[in-house]
Amino acid sequence: VMIKVCEVCGNRMKVFAKGDSYTYWRCAECHWYSTSANFTERTFDYDEYETFDADLTNKDALVMEAKRILKYKFNLLNLKPGNFLDVGCSEGIFVKAYNELMHSAEGYGIEVAKPKIQRARDEGLKVHSFEDMPKKKFDFIFCRHVIEHIDKPIEYLRKILEYIGEEGVLCIETPNNENWDNLRNGNSIREDRFCRDLYPPTHVCGFAPKTFKVIGRNLNLHIIKLLTHDVRNCNWCYSLGEQENEISLKNRIIENVYLGGNIAVFYKEK
Repeated sequence: VMIKVCEVCGNRMKVFAKGDSYTYWRCAECHWYSTSANFTERTFDYDEYETFDADLTNKDALVMEAKRILKYKFNLLNLKPGNFLDVGCSEGIFVKAYNELMHSAEGYGIEVAKPKIQRARDEGLKVHSFEDMPKKKFDFIFCRHVIEHIDKPIEYLRKILEYIGEEGVLCIETPNNENWDNLRNGNSIREDRFCRDLYPPTHVCGFAPKTFKVIGRNLNLHIIKLLTHDVRNCNWCYSLGEQENEISLKNRIIENVYLGGNIAVFYKEK
């Protein structure tokens, strides 16, 4: 019998669904979700993984969207960060957005895919790998839809926290594996690789609001805000078009009871 230990809280996890290719796990203690392959899985190549950033032909429009999203976050926390780090920054869209929004050159990014690092540098952006990232401290660290790709999130977050400055803020956004649609639709597997918001080999783990409370305790972090939001909410997400961006009253209520499609958590070190 295979045993899997939760990377967040150390408790034994239970299988909640199984397909031919992947097994899906959930921790009853902290509500962290994980996956394991039922075969010898190849290492996933993020150099070849295309993100939404690369799909858009008009990057200036995407930077405008990113500026709006960052401005909302900074206003929400009453912050004016003197520097900024986007971890998992892809093409550096939010790095450029920060620089334009704050009239600064203090936006930095960390990325694993070498071609994306090079494209960002070609645009004059300070984007690095973990290996060549300068030893700096940052007022605001952004980790947007990254940690669901990491099979050892606590180890990864410890690495990120090396860059947080005194009174600095860490913002994490990720899919909410216990959102309204997932709870309503159950544990169905589609295409033998998709279960809820888990779709390995890219989304290899998942989180719920309770997970981030446990992470905060384990890493000695204070939660400033913990929110969920809908993918149509333009305060948090790229615009989907006028009609698609309208959020119903039901979905606003769902956001407020922690069942929105995405989670946003803001931490400070204690």
